[in-house]
Amino acid sequence: MFATIRKIAIAFLIISIGAFAFFGILSIWEVIEKQDVFKSLTSMGIISFASFLIILIAMEREGKLWHLTAKNGTQFSVGRVIAALGIVMFVLYLLFITSRFY
Repeated sequence: MFATIRKIAIAFLIISIGAFAFFGILSIWEVIEKQDVFKSLTSMGIISFASFLIILIAMEREGKLWHLTAKNGTQFSVGRVIAALGIVMFVLYLLFITSRFY
């Protein structure tokens, strides 16, 4: 059951990231107004983050979250993943703040 939920959430994550990139391109080309782009990008960000959380919860329920290994056999911890996400969120926050000046 959790594997099915995880696969559905991965599909939502891929779709929302694709839409996120598509709306970003449309905003660069100024096809969509700035306010509409902001609303759509925040919606896509919320959907993608929610699906990411669902994937993590499903992996934890399956018992696969704490035993992550790369293809070359090296293991990495969930702490590194969380730290990387924190860094990415911080960079996105800085980009959001600096985009208000333009």
